[in-house]
Amino acid sequence: MTTEPRPDTEEIRPFSAATRVYATAIVLGLLGVVFFAVTRWIDGNFGVITIDQMMLNLAGGAEGVNTGDTSLVDSFIAEGLLTPLLIVAGAVAVFAVAMRLTARFRRRTGKPRSPKGWRTLALTLSIALVVGTAPQLANQMSLTQTIAAQASTDSLSDVYRDPAAVTAPETKKNLVTIYLESMEPTFSDATLFGRNLLQPLDDVTGDGWQQIDSYAQGDGLGWTMAGIVATQCGIPIKSAGGGAAAPTGEGEEGEEVFNEIGANAEHYLPGITCLGDVLTEAGYTNHFMGGADGTFANKKLFMTDHGYADFLDRSTWKAEGETRMNRWGLEDERLFDRAAQKVDELRAAGTPFNLTMLSVDSHRPGFPGSTCTASGDDLERAITCSMQYVGGFVKHLEEIGALEDTVVVLMGDHKYMMPDADLFKGKSAAGVTRTVFNRFWSPDGATVHTASTDQYAMLPSILDLLGFEVPEGRAGIGVSAVGDYPVAGTLYDLDPTARAQLILAPSTDLYSRFWGGQ
Repeated sequence: MTTEPRPDTEEIRPFSAATRVYATAIVLGLLGVVFFAVTRWIDGNFGVITIDQMMLNLAGGAEGVNTGDTSLVDSFIAEGLLTPLLIVAGAVAVFAVAMRLTARFRRRTGKPRSPKGWRTLALTLSIALVVGTAPQLANQMSLTQTIAAQASTDSLSDVYRDPAAVTAPETKKNLVTIYLESMEPTFSDATLFGRNLLQPLDDVTGDGWQQIDSYAQGDGLGWTMAGIVATQCGIPIKSAGGGAAAPTGEGEEGEEVFNEIGANAEHYLPGITCLGDVLTEAGYTNHFMGGADGTFANKKLFMTDHGYADFLDRSTWKAEGETRMNRWGLEDERLFDRAAQKVDELRAAGTPFNLTMLSVDSHRPGFPGSTCTASGDDLERAITCSMQYVGGFVKHLEEIGALEDTVVVLMGDHKYMMPDADLFKGKSAAGVTRTVFNRFWSPDGATVHTASTDQYAMLPSILDLLGFEVPEGRAGIGVSAVGDYPVAGTLYDLDPTARAQLILAPSTDLYSRFWGGQ
């Protein structure tokens, strides 16, 4: 009489308890890996963001602001979905092999099988993965704050002021604005980084230059496009639904708003007045120069929709034969060499101009220029050399006499995309408050009346510096920091908690108009 050999592993039958446990473990494991991958993807592309903002960038939201460029969506699918699928498939295969090998070993040694042990292990690991990654994703997408704000009936319309209400001066000063990628004053702290990484820029922005001592990053503004919209339009980026996939509304009015938004599917916030619009109306020409691709997060679409007739980006430089490129785009040294030539041309034209630039070398994890000889790790070298190139450009403005008739604004687009624990790893950073870098010059001089404010204040501040009459110093939801204005009835009259809740509130009445083009 012969006996049937015992199977190497437990029998997995359809709908059996074992099948259900393993299926649950696989689903949970996949969910956990997706949470981890999506968190990394969001962090690398945007930093801290809201759900509404991410959906707006991925799918265009109700507004359909995509322009046919699918690279962002493609990278999300590849990194956030397909890669986790492959990882989990590989893990399942390894787990199955381990089960089989262990079962064979136990059979040879005469030890009893323990199928329940494998089920418990699989389920425990998958649950631990979800529990460990879900809070990180929720934090990356401001989930708790956003959910709390969705219940609010308040609206930013209560504190919003249309920038179109400003009055242009008779004598117009030029404007040069430089967004410094991920730049914060923390990098000047020699106790943290061994030296002042911003020293090359400090050397050329001394006497006569001003700064807002505590220039905070607003909620949901931890990425480039959000920082640009906040400082040029004075608002946070939201969809028309302010947190939903579509604008809200009842009856015919809601349908009308939705249809109008659909009709403007190829425009970015067509119903709001921003800095470029105000300057165009005042007779300025607007020019943008950046190293990175303008299609990312619809930067080019926003700029060209709001007064920038001249937009130069990575595609421009490649077409013109530039070869000094890093992962994001044209190296800063070449960008500011080009910018020096551009400002010479604009001054020769004799028309008031606004030249806006955006650097790339200091983007995480740091991309030192090919001629950079600074010491330190990649980030320290990238920042030091980038500040040398920016400082050289500012020096050029001084040498050609541009500082006599030009307002110059230097500011970070947002803080560096890395939490304190990682940025200051191994360093004593107790008491360090991270803010956004800023510095500005006015030929007429300027006095900062507000030592502590945020990115929404930059739009009215710039208009103030240019000599525009800004009613009550208010434009967008911000109040100018370079004028002595009351804050009663403004965003800054609220305590920090109420202010954050108001900023994250849907405000559908306002954003339906901004996206609808009315």
